[in-house]
Amino acid sequence: MAIKIPALGSIYIESCRRHGVAPRTEFLSALFKADVKKSRHELCVLEILLDHVKDVDFHPLLEVTTRIGDSEIEAVDVLNESSCALNGEYALVLIRSIDQKLRIVDLQDLSFGKDFLRYKTAFIMH
Repeated sequence: MAIKIPALGSIYIESCRRHGVAPRTEFLSALFKADVKKSRHELCVLEILLDHVKDVDFHPLLEVTTRIGDSEIEAVDVLNESSCALNGEYALVLIRSIDQKLRIVDLQDLSFGKDFLRYKTAFIMH
């Protein structure tokens, strides 16, 4: 049985508590929006906005993104509209953890480096 979207929110909040990090309201809002789409029988897309995400936010987000493959979420878009404080390697790990449900990667911040671009090129070619 697929993991319900509210359960992903609970997993995230519990992970934040264990890591001593305040939950990002933007991420919880994105989960809520995905749940609303699911209830309306629309494509259930989770939009992860990396703006203002910091390295301390990484582990709780990773715990959720590694479970997306087993969840009700049908697709994930990873977006970045302004400068990102998240380490490029962390961003890459998050994107890789989404795996087959990754739909769109739109990053405006070019500071992620060559390894990130290599992975992005390899992903596009598949």
